[in-house]
Amino acid sequence: MRKPVRSLLAFATFLFPWALSAQPFSIRVPIVTQVQGAALYRTSLTIGNNSGTQSASVTLVLSYRSPVDSTFQTKSLAVNGPIAPHRSFFLEDFIQEFKNAGGIRPQDASVGLFGSLLVRVTGISNDDDISVVARTYSPATGGGTNGIAYVGRRTDQSGSPRIHALLRNGTFGTDGQTRANIGFVNIPLLVVAPTKV
Repeated sequence: MRKPVRSLLAFATFLFPWALSAQPFSIRVPIVTQVQGAALYRTSLTIGNNSGTQSASVTLVLSYRSPVDSTFQTKSLAVNGPIAPHRSFFLEDFIQEFKNAGGIRPQDASVGLFGSLLVRVTGISNDDDISVVARTYSPATGGGTNGIAYVGRRTDQSGSPRIHALLRNGTFGTDGQTRANIGFVNIPLLVVAPTKV
């Protein structure tokens, strides 16, 4: 939320404490995966609740196109119990968690999957109190992992109308062939009508 809106909400809450209720909201994670390539690539998920008083109830909604029959699948999984204030929820392998819960069709369970995630949150008044971070990673030579982390974004927040990216394909140093991947996320544009003050 923008600061003037937040100030107005705080003032309204002071005058009318019942006016501000915990409205549901959603956070989009553009990609989650579990695929075997040169290494096993998978996505971890961390959801943090920075609220001082409110617990967050969370439902995870996975959407993916089946590599088996090209059908579009949408599956839901509720996080077991609310996330308490100043606590976090972590999944080491997001897709595997869905498989373990029976949320992936048997015909898709043994193939590599790429999908997107919608995190539905209820019980929190201030959407800034919830953070969602995904990390797609693979094992590193000599131990540990290599990966990239990215934050989830509110589905009703707008993005930049332009995309800027630097990519490099081909030989890079001494590692042989280096390939770069790029993805695009279609974030709805939030239009705010001008008002007189």
